Amino acid sequence: MEGLGNRSYLAGGARAAVVVDPPRDVDHVIAAAARRGVRIEAVAETHVHNDYVTGGLELARLTGARYLVPAGASVAYERVPVVDGDVEDVDEGLTLRAVATPGHTPHHTSYVLEEDGHAVAAFTGGSLLIGSVGRPDTLLHIPLRESYRGGEPPIERHCFVTTPSALSPDQAADRLGEFTVIDVRSPVEYATGHLPGGHNVPLDRLDEAVEALKTAAAHAPLLVVCASGARSAKGCAQLAGRGIEAAALEGGTNSWAAAGYDVDRPAGSPATWPMDRQVRLAAGSLVVVGFLAGFAWQPAHWLSAAVGAGLVFSGVTNTCGMAAVLSKLPHNRPPKNALSFQETLLRLTA
Repeated sequence: MEGLGNRSYLAGGARAAVVVDPPRDVDHVIAAAARRGVRIEAVAETHVHNDYVTGGLELARLTGARYLVPAGASVAYERVPVVDGDVEDVDEGLTLRAVATPGHTPHHTSYVLEEDGHAVAAFTGGSLLIGSVGRPDTLLHIPLRESYRGGEPPIERHCFVTTPSALSPDQAADRLGEFTVIDVRSPVEYATGHLPGGHNVPLDRLDEAVEALKTAAAHAPLLVVCASGARSAKGCAQLAGRGIEAAALEGGTNSWAAAGYDVDRPAGSPATWPMDRQVRLAAGSLVVVGFLAGFAWQPAHWLSAAVGAGLVFSGVTNTCGMAAVLSKLPHNRPPKNALSFQETLLRLTA
């Protein structure tokens, strides 16, 4: 089934946290905990998942955390079996209580985060979803705030979404009116054709737009879009790190248009290639030039080597200096009638 996703949560207090339904790639979960200065005290699974590979066991081994798995689940690895009513300590005044919720699977278990005995958040896995049943791509997201104590300022606690969902073009089209669409391509790419109602917030300026995006997300869920899906996935990860929930469009505008859905293109917009295609052309051309010129002047071969090294660096760091340079060229400048970045932010907060 297209569009299957998972919601993973990092939730806790000032010193320790629990991770619920962790993704396969646990590095960014560990990084998120490190950024917030908390240790991962426990890892909890709501059920044995058949639609994605969990990273729970690996995360528990790497962090030394207790690995909580429903007792009714048939597994071959060591874990802490939990049943209805079991309570695990997370942080001072914070506990995680297991609640049996069979249905999605026979052993399905939800978890309630309690602060000083009061329920403040619920992690319901595949048993209770928003707007659907049995789909693991949306979950409850409740911000928590510690009460004012001892003259110290309040400490804000959150259930952080760590694994953004992805929607296929068909799924996004069915629900497009529910979303605030954020297009993270460059302004000139955006002008060549974008999803109806989309707002242009380039990926390299996403941090500047955090407050506006938080305001927008409070009114409607965010759908992040790019040309092929790579930049939108990165944008969703950045937003998740700021506590902003967002979904990505699988395949980007390329798949959207290929599926026959309309794109908006302002009059007078340039017919410019997507930036990734421009980068491929420029890099390939420089490699060929360096190779051929090397027959006449051998040091020219170093041009090809330099481009290759640049591409390796780009892949390792997930950045692209060549794209940054190309974006400054005249043909990549946005049309004169394009909204400014500040105007876009004002629209997002309106």
